[in-house]
Amino acid sequence: MNKKLRGRVIQASLMGALLSVVGCTKGGTQFSTESGGTAEPGGTSGGASDNTPGLSLEERKFWQDQKDYIDRSLKAGQETCGVTFSFDWVDRATLRAEAAKTGHSAYGICSAIIDEVVGLCNQGADEKASVAAKIKGFRCGYGKPRTYALDAGIVTYMGNNVESSFSETAKPWLMKNL
Repeated sequence: MNKKLRGRVIQASLMGALLSVVGCTKGGTQFSTESGGTAEPGGTSGGASDNTPGLSLEERKFWQDQKDYIDRSLKAGQETCGVTFSFDWVDRATLRAEAAKTGHSAYGICSAIIDEVVGLCNQGADEKASVAAKIKGFRCGYGKPRTYALDAGIVTYMGNNVESSFSETAKPWLMKNL
């Protein structure tokens, strides 16, 4: 290996170690869990660099994978609605266990409400303006029956993928609360 390349490898190794020591978060977002932290507006939560006490390496990797999928929906929200939405999980352990019982994923349950809001933004200027004015982020966990709440700009959705007709309950609730 030539000296220049070796120097870069050493620098990269040192930078990686430094990032591990200071707990750098992915993409400048702050991660949190239901056990204490809060997500900053515009951020997401639940990533692999989330070193919250109590999460094993396997759990951090699992939740990072789920967050990566959620990020796709959040990105669509930013592009379509013009809002950088925050996101946080509610009671991860229950969400994961209940989703697994039916062969679903935490992402599959939680992305539904984000995607429904993005769909509203696609319907027109009034819908987009209403979303931008009233929704700043999402919290999601497992719930049966499904429940929805809007408080201080945060939609809290407690849901599942077992009950049918998500849009038949979510869309009317959103329309009434926007």
